[in-house]
Amino acid sequence: MSIEEKINYCKKNIQLKAKRLLRYNALDMFDAVEIETSTECNRACSNCPNSLFKRKKGLMEIGLFKKIINELNEIGFCGRFSPHFYNEPLLDKRLPLLINYARSKLPDANICIYTNGDLLNRKLFEELIGAGTNSFFVTQYDKTLSSNLKELVDSLNGKERKKITIRFFDENSEIVFNRGGLLKTKSNKFFSCSYPSTNLVVNWKGEVVLCCNDFFSRSIFGDLKKEKLMDVWKKEKFKHIRKETKKGIFNLDVCKKCSGAGAK
Repeated sequence: MSIEEKINYCKKNIQLKAKRLLRYNALDMFDAVEIETSTECNRACSNCPNSLFKRKKGLMEIGLFKKIINELNEIGFCGRFSPHFYNEPLLDKRLPLLINYARSKLPDANICIYTNGDLLNRKLFEELIGAGTNSFFVTQYDKTLSSNLKELVDSLNGKERKKITIRFFDENSEIVFNRGGLLKTKSNKFFSCSYPSTNLVVNWKGEVVLCCNDFFSRSIFGDLKKEKLMDVWKKEKFKHIRKETKKGIFNLDVCKKCSGAGAK
């Protein structure tokens, strides 16, 4: 990392801390919330454990979704909100209604939908933007755009086009995360990890899991059907894990495998 990059990193870190203090009166606070509304996915991509393992089908109850959003409203959450974990969000037919509810309760949040883009057409794009979506992050797993996506992109004006980021990925692309040791990577060695500290991840059952790399939800810190979101976040065990991973101390098996600390 160059001196200029270090300076910019420090500046962003200071700005983030100031934002947390002003907004939440706390430094230990997540910046993104990811909620899995459905477990379904229409692909089995090489950089995802869905290509190797089957997960139980599930659909988050609307009442539970609203409870979580309401609790985010109570703290004035203004970070990124995304309806995904290891699912394809656009397969959930309720998504426009869910996004609309999230926007009504989280007016300052950045609502970003992560998708493979297969189902994203003009009608759905307009419906989700109208519901309150800020942007789409599309990961395309072919050398060419799907017909739906190509037709959509060709129809967008300049302002609309800025709402979609497209990343191409194929079997030759390097996999950065081994997803808790479930995938093979060329190199996977991390000396610290801030994911548990910055991203709050909730699976379809309402369980708060370690992070986005915990595919099987093996490290659960709370159940939002029974507990309040911030009560789970403030649990001593969860706080301890967050402090450790930021320092590069990986005691959980999933962390050891994911970071490479436990690699032989």
